[in-house]
Amino acid sequence: MSDMAVLDFKKMTWTSSKDLADKAPSQEGGVEGEGKWESLPPTTGHQLVVYKERIYLVGGLTKSGEEAITIRELDTDTLKWKTLVTSGPQPCARGGHSATMVGSKLIVFGGQDRKRRVMSDLYVLSMDKMEWESPKATGKGPTIRCDHTATNHR
Repeated sequence: MSDMAVLDFKKMTWTSSKDLADKAPSQEGGVEGEGKWESLPPTTGHQLVVYKERIYLVGGLTKSGEEAITIRELDTDTLKWKTLVTSGPQPCARGGHSATMVGSKLIVFGGQDRKRRVMSDLYVLSMDKMEWESPKATGKGPTIRCDHTATNHR
């Protein structure tokens, strides 16, 4: 599904993103080199994280068949999405992974690829540089997993 609903906690009222977007000011393009503002394609198995007052959609699988994981940013004023450009060794497209913010780093672990293979790989995205790395962790890590969560405890 490509719909999104917003819950106003003070009024305890649901509103569809389409209704809110119709009232929002229009926005042309995006920041040069960072992609174009667009509607969200139907996506499954994605995660949402917040960084510096912005909402990011991490991964998920769509019918368009991307090979690498996709990071999308939500403009909370217009409720339009922008696909961000990242560099470095990108994780493959996946759903059911965990995505956790630790400072300015986005940690992505596991999930399931397009061929339904469950993974236990670990990737870190610097949100400031939009650059991926695949660190080599030591010790006995988690086994392969999908549809799990992870939490940052300071």
